[in-house]
Amino acid sequence: MPTFQISDAPTRLDMQPPGADGTIPPGKVGFTVRNMGPRAQTGRIRIEPQNGAEPGWFAITGAPDTSPSEVEKEFDFGGNEAVEVTVRPPKGAPAGKYGFQLKVTAEQDPDTDFVVGPTVAFDLAAPPVIDAPKKPFPWWILAVAAVLILVVGGAVTFFVMRGGGGKELALMPDVATQRAEAAAMEVANVGHGVSFATVRESGAAELTVLRTEPKSGKKLAEGSNATLTIQAPNAACSSLVCSFPGAVFPADVITTLVAEGFDVKYAPALSVADGVVALDSARLDQIKNAAPPMPQVNLPDLRGKSVADAVSLLGGLGLGVSYNTVKSGKADGIIQRSDPAGPVRLEQGSTVAIFYNPLPCTGIRCGVIDRIEIIDGPVIWSPFMTKTMKGQFVQP
Repeated sequence: MPTFQISDAPTRLDMQPPGADGTIPPGKVGFTVRNMGPRAQTGRIRIEPQNGAEPGWFAITGAPDTSPSEVEKEFDFGGNEAVEVTVRPPKGAPAGKYGFQLKVTAEQDPDTDFVVGPTVAFDLAAPPVIDAPKKPFPWWILAVAAVLILVVGGAVTFFVMRGGGGKELALMPDVATQRAEAAAMEVANVGHGVSFATVRESGAAELTVLRTEPKSGKKLAEGSNATLTIQAPNAACSSLVCSFPGAVFPADVITTLVAEGFDVKYAPALSVADGVVALDSARLDQIKNAAPPMPQVNLPDLRGKSVADAVSLLGGLGLGVSYNTVKSGKADGIIQRSDPAGPVRLEQGSTVAIFYNPLPCTGIRCGVIDRIEIIDGPVIWSPFMTKTMKGQFVQP
C-alpha cells in the first residue's frame, strides 16, 4: 500500500489563449501530498506528461533549475506538503488537448511504494490569426483623395478639435475568476499596466481575480493602469503579485515576468520608484542562471552511536566526517557529541565533527597505527571516499 496520498488534485486546468505575439500565459495548479507512512520519510515528486505534452513545459515550485519537473521533499510523520505545478508551454506550441500526472515515490522503496494522481487535462488554443496584408492602394485614388481632403478638411479639423478624432481607447478585458498572472497578461496585451490588491473572501480560489477597476468592458484611459483585487493565498505566496502591493507593474514588465512564471524568486530583480515597478534585466538573468542550491539532509542525534554506525549513516546522507578523540568519559568508542549537534538540517557535502573516547587498542595493528598516525588534530573522512566503515576508528 502506498505510504503517500495525493489530495486536492484537480482534473482540469484552464489555460489562457496565446497573446498577439504567440506567447502562452502559464497556468498554475496546486496539490496536497500527505505522508501516510509510519514515520517521517523522503518523497520524490515528479511530473509525468500525458497526451503529447513535453517535459519542459512543467515546473514544480522549489525544484532546482536543472530538473524543474522533479523535486525531493522531506515529510514529517503525518505531515502535508503543498505542491504547486506551473504549466508553461513555449511560444508556438501546437494547439491540442494535453495533460499530466503527479507521481510521488518513497525514496526508501521507489519500485513498489509510489502513488500517481489523476490526469490533469488542459487545452492549448491556436494562436490568433493575423490578417493578410492588404493589396497596394491604387495610385489613381490619391488624386481623388486630394480633392476630398480640400472639401472636407475644414469639417475634419472641427471634429478633431472637439475630440471626435482622438485615439480609440482600449476596453478592460473580462478577467474575473482568472489566475492573477494570466489576468495581468491580458491587460498588458491591450497596453496597460496593473497593480494588485489582496483580500480574503470565502469560497474563492487563492490568487484568482475577484474584481477589477475599471470594470469589464469599460474604457481604459490612455496611460492609465488597471487594479486587480485578488484572493489572498492560504499560505506562503509563491507569486510576485504578493510582493509589491499597490505598486504598478508596467505592461512590458508583466510580459517579461509572465514568461518566467511570475515566480517570487525574481523579486530581487525588481525595485519600486514612485510607485512603479522597475525590472533589472541583468539581475533577472543572473537569478535565472544561478546554480541550484545544494540539497539538504536531516542530521539525526549521533550521541550514543558507535563510530562505525555514525560513519555509515553520515556517508549515506552525503556528509563528511571529522574524527576528534577526547580523554573524558568512558573509553568505549561511543560518540559523546557532534558539531553541529543533531537533529538539524544540513547541506549535502557538509562535514560533521564527532567526538569520542576510543577503545583501547591492543594487538599488532596498534604498532602499525603508531607508525602511520602523524596527524595532530581531527582526521576528516569524506563520504565520497567511502559510504561504509567496517570496525571502529581507534587511536592509541
